[in-house]
Amino acid sequence: MANQHSVVLRAFIRPGKKDIVENLLTKSGNPAVANSPFPFQQFQGVHFARWVIIPGTVIKNKCIAPSVLYSAVSDVKVPEHFEQMATKASEALDGIFEHCEGYPAEANRTPVTRLAFLNKHRLATQLFYSGSPKRTVRQIKNEADLHSAVAGFASEMHD
Repeated sequence: MANQHSVVLRAFIRPGKKDIVENLLTKSGNPAVANSPFPFQQFQGVHFARWVIIPGTVIKNKCIAPSVLYSAVSDVKVPEHFEQMATKASEALDGIFEHCEGYPAEANRTPVTRLAFLNKHRLATQLFYSGSPKRTVRQIKNEADLHSAVAGFASEMHD
C-alpha cells in the first residue's frame, strides 16, 4: 500500500508580469499540449499536477499581488517531487518563476537555489482528494491495462 503526498506552493508574481506567466502556463503547464516544456510525465508517480493563476485583488484597502499556485499529488514525498522539479524541469521552472518575487537571479540558479525557493513557497496542505487511495500510478496503469485485456478477451470470446 502506497501513500500519496500532496504539495502546494504559491509565489507572488512581480508587477506587470502576470500576462507573461499566464502565457507560459498555457504552453508549459499543460501536459496535454504537445512538446510541453514542463514534463509531468517524466516525474515519478504524479497522479495530478496543475498550475493556477490567482488574480490580484484589493482587500480592506490592501493590494494583494497576483500569484501562481502549483498543486500536485504524487507517490513520492515532497522533497523528492521538488528535486524532480528542480532537475528535470529546471528550464520550464525558471521560465515561470523568474517572473515571481524572490526567485534566484539567472546567475545564481542551481538545483539547490531552486529547491530553496520551492521549499520557501510551499504551503501546508490541509486536505486533498485521492481518486485511487493507497495505489501508485504504476498500479493504476497496470490495473487499467489488465481491465482492457480482459474486456478485449471477453469481447473476442463473445464474437
